[in-house]
Amino acid sequence: VAAAAQQRAAAIEAVLAAPDVKVFSMRANGGTINVAVARSRNQAVAVLNDMPPLGPDKVYQLWMIGDSGARSPGPLDVGQTAGAQVLEVGNAALFGISVEPRAGSATPTQDAVLATVAIAS
Repeated sequence: VAAAAQQRAAAIEAVLAAPDVKVFSMRANGGTINVAVARSRNQAVAVLNDMPPLGPDKVYQLWMIGDSGARSPGPLDVGQTAGAQVLEVGNAALFGISVEPRAGSATPTQDAVLATVAIAS
């Protein structure tokens, strides 16, 4: 567990230290999300703050959206309303967050998308 936490922290630090990092901010559901994108690393770090709890049957899910569709590393944990997650950028032009069923979704549920922000350079 400690090794995984160290690897995650190192990945976050590497994205934030990249020379081409760009930060995008958005408000969603009363909270804020900052997305640091480092295309040179093909990674982004999404940091959620003050997102309201959803209850036991819903979760937040983060998305990278590009020409080939939407990709997600999976849903956040039930009850998770803050924290940082590393995502692969690929050809994404948008970052989004949605509210999904507890197990997550393969694609964003259209009426559950809370917000998107353009991350194209």
